[in-house]
Amino acid sequence: MMILLYKITSLEINTTVTVISIICTILTGIWAKRTKIIKNELQQKLNSYELVSYKDRLHDLYIKLTKAIRQEDWNKGGKSNEILTSLEEKLRDFNQFNQKIPLDKQDKQDNIKVKITSSLNRLEFIFKGYDYDTQNLLTDLYEIDDNLNSICNDLMSK
Repeated sequence: MMILLYKITSLEINTTVTVISIICTILTGIWAKRTKIIKNELQQKLNSYELVSYKDRLHDLYIKLTKAIRQEDWNKGGKSNEILTSLEEKLRDFNQFNQKIPLDKQDKQDNIKVKITSSLNRLEFIFKGYDYDTQNLLTDLYEIDDNLNSICNDLMSK
């Protein structure tokens, strides 16, 4: 019986370890890149869900205000101040989404910002008891609602 002993040299061991290290490094790089892509997609989805939640709360306040305004004495003695205060807070909260809306939706975001500024100015007069800005406020809120719906629908369809 002949036993062949193959003597492994340190050069062969070093070469094998080096090749395995290179393969592991390449695989780690690929996995890291995939993980980063998945993380970015997940962050976009989370931002979308936050925006949808915001949109839903703002829409509910818009509907409540619309129903309240239909009453003849809707804001006598500050009767609707709770709705108006909640609406003002929600409008101001839009700033938290400045960096979360994709750049391709920038025009709608800018339109929303303009309408929010207009709405906040109109709210000041309504709090003071002047009703002549109510219809313009509703128009602004409608446009905000419409643009937010459009942005959210686009984001959630991805």
